[in-house]
Amino acid sequence: MKGKSRLSVIDGLRGLAILAVIYQHSFSVHLTNLLDFHFVLGDGWLGVNLFFILSGFVLYKPYLLGEREFRSKKDFFEFYKHRFLRLYPLLFFIALISLVFRPSVDLVAVKSFLLVITTGAMFTQDNFFPVINGVFWTIELEIWFSILFPLLVLLVKKFGFKIVLPTIICISLIVRFIG
Repeated sequence: MKGKSRLSVIDGLRGLAILAVIYQHSFSVHLTNLLDFHFVLGDGWLGVNLFFILSGFVLYKPYLLGEREFRSKKDFFEFYKHRFLRLYPLLFFIALISLVFRPSVDLVAVKSFLLVITTGAMFTQDNFFPVINGVFWTIELEIWFSILFPLLVLLVKKFGFKIVLPTIICISLIVRFIG
């Protein structure tokens, strides 16, 4: 990566997060049923949380170090363009493939597809885990985080972490309890 400093420890933690997710989807149910150690062996899903935290850190790091800033409309445009091209084509392509290769394409599947490609599925109760492919919630969440990210950077710059972080945690908990 030209001009970018990578932290090998972050790459290593990302690898562990990916392994935890693979474990959760592949082996955890069988091992927890076999050994009855759910509290130890059934928490591979935490890899998703770790991956989100690490992704947020990697995204914020250049702004923290002053390597990038949101000073002009061009800075915002470049950020959104880069994030859109990184996330949305993959979301659209896989959503289309998920729809086309369903055993039956019905109105429920088409609705799910439309909610996914508009990233609206995550705001529904019956389609948070989209019918066409349940894991789309993660990409939708990343897209919405990317939309809000410049605002968060500007808020941290203006008010500091000590005010912004507790505020975000409180809002997140309220949304979680409502949802």
